[in-house]
Amino acid sequence: MTRLWLGMLVGVVGVGMLAGCAGPWPPRVPARVVPQGSGVLELRSLGDWDDVEASLLVAASQSQCALVGLSAEGGVWTGEVVSVHDDRAGVRVERDGANGSAGIVLTIEPSPSSDRGVFAAFGEHAVRRLRQLRGVRTAPLDGPEW
Repeated sequence: MTRLWLGMLVGVVGVGMLAGCAGPWPPRVPARVVPQGSGVLELRSLGDWDDVEASLLVAASQSQCALVGLSAEGGVWTGEVVSVHDDRAGVRVERDGANGSAGIVLTIEPSPSSDRGVFAAFGEHAVRRLRQLRGVRTAPLDGPEW
């Protein structure tokens, strides 16, 4: 009898997990972006520089993307964001001189045939996480801004 209940529980959980993956694509996240010429997305935020990597990793997870070749050299983070549909965009994060040490500029440059909505969502998730972590050591992922 216990095996029967355990089997039913595993089946229900498995079906629930599959249904969770069938959500809308791209995720509906309002992106506050400054469009640049040639399709470049630029987002500005206040945040702590040492939280940039964590914010990008969370953003990749939240927007169903992967970060490839993420590295920091000379005070600039660079890498590539790849969506589940193999759309690609270069990502660059640097300090915003206009806002002092707390200002951060995230620049996303999608390839011409890419879905910009996916990368706008990625950028918005990164900015939200930077704001959540500003001035604190840790913050829950399910905070009020998610």
